[in-house]
Amino acid sequence: MKIEDHNRNIKESIEVINESIQKGLQERQRTIGFSVFSCLRRDA
Repeated sequence: MKIEDHNRNIKESIEVINESIQKGLQERQRTIGFSVFSCLRRDA
């Protein structure tokens, strides 16, 4: 495998990982917001 091909494959993999993280954050945004609100409320 050429270095260029290897680098392209790594870049594509990183893009897929980043997209998966973003999708997970968007799907769990409400849960994350609720958790933060709960923590802030508990400290008040």
